Amino acid sequence: MSTPSTRLLSRLLTSTAVIIALSTVTTLPIVAHAQLAGLPTRDGSPTLAPLIDKIVPAVVNVSVKSKQSAVTNPPFNDPMFRRFFDAPPRERLSSGSGIIVNAKKGYILTNHHVVDESTEISVKL
Repeated sequence: MSTPSTRLLSRLLTSTAVIIALSTVTTLPIVAHAQLAGLPTRDGSPTLAPLIDKIVPAVVNVSVKSKQSAVTNPPFNDPMFRRFFDAPPRERLSSGSGIIVNAKKGYILTNHHVVDESTEISVKL
């Protein structure tokens, strides 16, 4: 059971955390505006358009084929059921994106979950 002093300390810490969080949130626009000072502007607002124009040619589509077992259904976990109704693995198609890191060496960076357990990977610009 908590004592009155423990509850008071808990409330004090919670109040302090809320005050710190609110003061951080109110200063974020000032910090963000200071960091965006070097960006080009369009109609007085900062824009990332020139940066995006440079990056977009490096973005690629990663298509993946993999095998997916049919054990997603609980009855398939039963050995007797699988003995009579064993379904072969199905082919699963998925896709993701990546970026070209080194074009000369063919290095592409993507997330692990995109290519995890894949049997075939194709990359398209």
